[in-house]
Amino acid sequence: MNNIIYKYKLKATDRQVLDLPEGAEVLSVREQRGDMMVYAFVDDDNFENTEPFTFIVRGTGHDAGNFKRQNYTFLGTVKLEKGALMFHVFYRKGGSGTIYGALDKRSVKLVIGQSVA
Repeated sequence: MNNIIYKYKLKATDRQVLDLPEGAEVLSVREQRGDMMVYAFVDDDNFENTEPFTFIVRGTGHDAGNFKRQNYTFLGTVKLEKGALMFHVFYRKGGSGTIYGALDKRSVKLVIGQSVA
């Protein structure tokens, strides 16, 4: 078992569901090379068993819609286009619907305690 930090790409869309390895711990959201990326601790021996995580993305000044804030955890704010676009990301474990994101096998992985190229 290796605890690894993987990254998953989010789209600037209101709601999306990502299938993450079972037991994943969502850590943060950041901009990388113009994309919104979610980082999560995962067990790299457990990619076959997944569980859904729902992500809500809202832009500053945009209608928050009907999502219930109390059902989600605030993950962070991401600045895109040199600050012209600001997105606020919330998440919760569980969800159903269209899966907009999935594991990116090309993700850069950081093995805890080791340096990986």
